[in-house]
Amino acid sequence: MNALLLIPSFCGHRFGSEWKRNSTISPPLGVLYVGGALERAGFQVRLLDMNVECTEREEFLALVRRADLAAISIMSANRSVAQELLEDVRAIKPTIKIICGGPHINCTMKPFPGADATFMGEGEVAAGEICRHLLSGESARLREFGGLYYRDNGTTVKTGPPIVIRDLDRSPRPARHLIDPARYGELFGVRVSRRVAAIDTSRGCPYKCNFCVRRGVYRYRHRAPAEVVDEIEQIVAAGHDLLVFNEDNFTALPQRAIAILRQITRRRLKIRIMMQIRVDAATPEFMAACKVAGVWTLIMGIESGSQSILDYYEKGTTVQQASEAIHTAEKLGIFTYGFFILGAPPERHSHFRENIRFFTGVPLDFVGFNILDYQAGSRLWAQQVRAGRINREELVVPAGPRFGALPYPELEDRLRQSYRAFYLRPQLYWRLLKKCWRVRDFTLMTFLIRFSLKLLGRFSPFALAEKLPDRLLAEVQP
Repeated sequence: MNALLLIPSFCGHRFGSEWKRNSTISPPLGVLYVGGALERAGFQVRLLDMNVECTEREEFLALVRRADLAAISIMSANRSVAQELLEDVRAIKPTIKIICGGPHINCTMKPFPGADATFMGEGEVAAGEICRHLLSGESARLREFGGLYYRDNGTTVKTGPPIVIRDLDRSPRPARHLIDPARYGELFGVRVSRRVAAIDTSRGCPYKCNFCVRRGVYRYRHRAPAEVVDEIEQIVAAGHDLLVFNEDNFTALPQRAIAILRQITRRRLKIRIMMQIRVDAATPEFMAACKVAGVWTLIMGIESGSQSILDYYEKGTTVQQASEAIHTAEKLGIFTYGFFILGAPPERHSHFRENIRFFTGVPLDFVGFNILDYQAGSRLWAQQVRAGRINREELVVPAGPRFGALPYPELEDRLRQSYRAFYLRPQLYWRLLKKCWRVRDFTLMTFLIRFSLKLLGRFSPFALAEKLPDRLLAEVQP
């Protein structure tokens, strides 16, 4: 039995010279778990991540024709490309069985159009057997598994609730051999790792940020520190040079996070680490443990430099906590990446200026900005459904006037201005160069030079032709 695991591109369904790379830092860990389940069920598995692997059309045709089953992992942001991919696979080989799953399915809890089966939940235990029964036509056996929509004699059958792995320590490990780790490990199109690996130490999130879908999909569960570090030891032994902690919030249980970092140190495991944390967990004890364990970059969901906007998002953190976390990381030589969201309904120009004053006034190394989306599964989305502003069929809705926010084109303009306000500052590059020299991180020094060249030339959001207006610069000066 041959299975083709497909990850649709975020840049469109293209091949050969028309293909566009969508560079990413982290391998697709969830799909690797599914790939392992398929192998244990007797499948020969080929994984094609169409974001990082270019194929010619003829090669893609051969892969589909050789496969008995195609499994497509879907995110909300690429669901339209996934639909096009599914239809293409079906046209190439009408007899192939197609099963869909992934984050988008877990949020919507609905069957994906055109699929023979749609899987909701975590697939590392049951996905292999489900696909084997789907391929053999054993419909009665499919009823034994939760989290399924499947077609049976022209009707759609729904089984029980989504499959959730309760004891993550007993979960099989991902099939990392299915990908080439050198295809990943890029930031902004610049390579920072030769061999990158990803790991889950927990799933779900116990916090209540109202824009997030994580709490609505899964309850929080975590792995034992010793079991986590056993896996990290295997990753280091395999020759990886960067480890990405894949969960949204490594610090949900701060003492557990510290225990993992201290075990990494005790076992003398040498690998650069990137992780996402909450700023209120960046205590001196935690940050010291990060430094000793080899944490390279901390990704912080700061969301806003305005306390009133943080309170609107029910983030549970303060601007002061974010500032302290960033300054502590700077002193320790740990690099920081801050994420911000624009487009909350109460957000106006004064909040935007407050935001710029914050992120240009602290020693953040890199930033990313996103415009707020109302996503199915989040409390913000549910609130707007109850208010009649969102139809239940609208699964991802961008911020805009119907929610009381600024018009979307204006938010896009504010996003571009935010990028320019942060990155078009000579003092940023001077500080980063000194930091790279201080920590002797020559990989990041190379990255900084290449990144700077891209910012100054190729990245249109940062192009010097789009200078920040003098009026705006005057507005944000303290």
